[in-house]
This record gives sequence, C-alpha cells and structure tokens, in this order.
Amino acid sequence: MSLGKVKWFDKQKGYGFAVHEDQDIFVHWSEMKEKFLPEKDDLIAFEIVAGEKGKKAQNITKVG
Repeated sequence: MSLGKVKWFDKQKGYGFAVHEDQDIFVHWSEMKEKFLPEKDDLIAFEIVAGEKGKKAQNITKVG
C-alpha cells in the first residue's frame, strides 16, 4: 500500500487527485473501501495501478 495526501476532491463529481512521491494519482469515489468523502490534505492509503490517462488509486482507505 502507498500513502498519499488528498490534493483536491470534487464531492459532486466523485473524483479528485492525491499526491504520492510528487506524483498526482487519480482518486475516484468508487475505489474507496469505506465510503467516505475525502477532504483536502487527508492522508489516504491505496494501491497504484495504471489507468486510461495515467496512474490511479484503488482500494483506498483513510489513514488516521
């Protein structure tokens, strides 16, 4: 599992980005193990996989 900090998340659209090792990782609501709406700067854990347009997170959980 990788750790990242939420950069931004649009609650209405259900997606946003997290930063992991200076890289933007796509975050989508449907990939969250526990259904929560992340806030800016929340610490999250996730697996990084290849998406259509770049890296994306899956199996996302909130840390702390």
